[in-house]
Amino acid sequence: MEVIVPLGLMAGMFYLIYFMVKKNMQQIEQNFEFIAKRFAVEMILPESRWGWFLGKFPSIDGQINGLAFVSYMYTKGKGKKKKTYTAFIFRLENRVIDSLHLYKEGFWAKVGKTFGRQDIQFGDEAFDNAYIVRSDDERFAEEVFDRPMRQLLLHNLPRLRGEFKMQYGQFEYHELITLNTQTNRDHWLKAIKVGQQLVEKIESIENR
Repeated sequence: MEVIVPLGLMAGMFYLIYFMVKKNMQQIEQNFEFIAKRFAVEMILPESRWGWFLGKFPSIDGQINGLAFVSYMYTKGKGKKKKTYTAFIFRLENRVIDSLHLYKEGFWAKVGKTFGRQDIQFGDEAFDNAYIVRSDDERFAEEVFDRPMRQLLLHNLPRLRGEFKMQYGQFEYHELITLNTQTNRDHWLKAIKVGQQLVEKIESIENR
């Protein structure tokens, strides 16, 4: 009896963990499937039926309005420092040289400004206070983030938690977020739509 009780408790804890992880991954899979259907792209499941338990996530791949697109989840760190991110990437056709970064105007960004690391200012107080924009071509950044695009960002992603980045012929967005709730799913849909419009704007600007 002294052995059976601890074994029973351990089995119960293992089952509870198994159930919670499985439920969480099912929610993630359902949200990826929802997003895939919304954009008419393919959802790809992990190869192993136990992939969800081993931290292998679904992904989506295809084209959105003619733009090559992929979205996926990944983890960084180990143990208590392990974190899960979600990302998407659009492949660029016309812009392969310029770099462009946009992320939240936060504490460390303000510290960087104090030490001389300046971002591009647009004369738009709401936008300049909300985001940091950096590029090796200021004129290009100003063309991308014109007034309509600035308003689009402020309306859809006023509390930006990730980073948009354009380099090496692709445009990507990474955020510390797990697609295991409807709220996070809807937020990710907004991020993708904003990313799509940014890429379309970038592609429309002629090479110089």
